[in-house]
Amino acid sequence: PFSITAHYLTASRPGPAEIRTETIRTGRTLSTGAASLVQYDAQGAPVERLRVLASYGNLDTLDPEVRTSAKPPALPPVEQCLGSDDAPD
Repeated sequence: PFSITAHYLTASRPGPAEIRTETIRTGRTLSTGAASLVQYDAQGAPVERLRVLASYGNLDTLDPEVRTSAKPPALPPVEQCLGSDDAPD
């Protein structure tokens, strides 16, 4: 993917969930898709918890002069990361 954004809309709950996907646009050089994580509340109504939007393409089709300087973010060691027990209620 060229780009991925995630929007956390509400806190997820332990239990069943479904992921709904949608193709937003299919183009010659760039395609965009979306996915939503949905859970159901006590009354059975769907509640969207997370929405992701991603743009995909093939870097091999770009002009050879195009370069990327993107680097992955620096992350702390796993033992310094917060777990789900640290999340607010």
